[in-house]
Amino acid sequence: MNCYMILQKILFPTPEICEDKELYFHMKNNKMHADTYFNSFSIGKWKKYTNLFSLFLVLQVKGSMKIEVYHLERQGTRIRKQSLLKSEITEDNSCIEIPKEVFSGDRFRGVIAFSLEKKTSDARLSGGWYEGECKTGIQNCHLAIDICTFKREEYVKRNILLLKKTLLPTGNVEIYVADNGQTLDKESLSNDKIHIYPNKNVGGVGGFTRGMIEALRDARATHVLIMDDDAIINPYAIEKMMAFLSMRKEDYKDMTVGGAMFLLGAPYMQYEAGAAWTDLRIAANHKILDMREPIKVLLNEEEDQKIEYFAWWFCCMPMTMVTETNLPLPIFVHKDDIEYGLRNCRTMVILNGVSVWHEDFDSKFSGIMEYYDQRNDMLVAALHKPNVNLRLHKKIMCNEIIRNMMKLRYRYAYMRLRGAEDFLRGIDWLMAQDGEILHREIMAMNYKMQPIEKLGITRDEAERNSQARSWRTLEIKSVSKRQAAVIQTFRVIKSYIKQVCFSITFNGLLFPAKKKPVIAEPNPSVIKFFRAGTAIHYDLNGKAYVTKRSLKEVIHICKEYRRVSKMLDRNFDRVCEEYRKRYKELTSLEFWREYLEI
Repeated sequence: MNCYMILQKILFPTPEICEDKELYFHMKNNKMHADTYFNSFSIGKWKKYTNLFSLFLVLQVKGSMKIEVYHLERQGTRIRKQSLLKSEITEDNSCIEIPKEVFSGDRFRGVIAFSLEKKTSDARLSGGWYEGECKTGIQNCHLAIDICTFKREEYVKRNILLLKKTLLPTGNVEIYVADNGQTLDKESLSNDKIHIYPNKNVGGVGGFTRGMIEALRDARATHVLIMDDDAIINPYAIEKMMAFLSMRKEDYKDMTVGGAMFLLGAPYMQYEAGAAWTDLRIAANHKILDMREPIKVLLNEEEDQKIEYFAWWFCCMPMTMVTETNLPLPIFVHKDDIEYGLRNCRTMVILNGVSVWHEDFDSKFSGIMEYYDQRNDMLVAALHKPNVNLRLHKKIMCNEIIRNMMKLRYRYAYMRLRGAEDFLRGIDWLMAQDGEILHREIMAMNYKMQPIEKLGITRDEAERNSQARSWRTLEIKSVSKRQAAVIQTFRVIKSYIKQVCFSITFNGLLFPAKKKPVIAEPNPSVIKFFRAGTAIHYDLNGKAYVTKRSLKEVIHICKEYRRVSKMLDRNFDRVCEEYRKRYKELTSLEFWREYLEI
């Protein structure tokens, strides 16, 4: 029996989600083209992963229009276009079958798109969708949306109301919110499809695990979608993903679908679309792509980059993966998504149009994450990257500590050392920890932020100084190619001289300090702090903290690094082996019930 279903709706800019027109349609030669991030159809991935048999394009139009349906594929830096059909559509004749040749062999990858040209002045497009036929039957897809929040009431309310209006009426979606801050109005937000759970504040992983535990009680749930509380969601992306999963092939029944992250400050800019974890570093796929460009949309279709995990701003996993003996590790925050992905995910798929918008991470100070990154890197590598040796761990830790000392962020260096020490305390120590109490301990080590005005500096002055970047980000304008080459060469030489001075003098520590304080954003170049005596660290949101140069602190941190390094030499292999043998003690429902006190 043949089954038909809507696979993907034609979308338009909306202030609720995204208003950037170029992500929806392009205007070229008086034609409206849908070769875009949201409105092209990923034919290559639908053919590979689903049982899609035939495809129809249904458009809701007024008046009369000429239509061309075409196939696009990237060839190097160029786009190969093949016209599939040309026709004329009216209000009474707007259902078009995509030619069957598209489904033969593996020739057609890339995307299917269309263009429209008005034949009458009043002609317009008001809606539409891609509809698919499946001969093997539609598989059930009942989605549990798992959201963890901590005192971000407005974000959560907005997302819940948006989902309530668009997805909940389908009957195939349940929402589980773990309220780590215990500040949500449970009575006003809850209903039979929306479940709010006041939760102990044991980090993002504690909240997401609470959502998984509650979803396990729902026998109907086939998939769980983990989402950040402060991301702007697109309900139509979830709808599209559910259609994709409903047609999945048996070979891909355990696939994980991830969502790309776009930047709130530049909503057309893709920050990441899946990632790998290589040599203890995150290698983000298709990072910083302007998705208004059709060539970038096609680049995103290609699966030539390794994906080992999806960040938990949007990660949809089958419930067969989420079991009472296979829950996440209690590592509070950072690398929890990496660990769970490395442990479980094999087939991982990114679809154009499936994404969220999130604040740029580079606008935040690392702060307490220095501790969690150091400790959790070692723990995750012990479990899933046993070939990563101690030498690499120590090299990265040393580099991060030196970088923080050169930026006068001495407390960050101490947090790194504490993270390594706590890893060496072993699995019994981690199992016995109250995550909330430990987190407060680490927070006490951090710098205290205050309004920038209290430091005698205006916000405008802080913005001007903190955004002065290194030569690498400066643009060369209004010059010839020869002049540009000379300028670039000069900048490279200047940078090299600076780096030599910075290495020999420990970033100017051996020279007299500058009198004027350095004003720096969260992730500046180390060179910016050359000879700095005082630094004002500004987070671009109006708050800052002050640090001062201290040779005494540098010497003490170096001694502490030497001490911790010796501890690692003695105990690292033993602790790694201990985690590998016993980590399942931390992933059971029994453990998590006690940990969350539920």
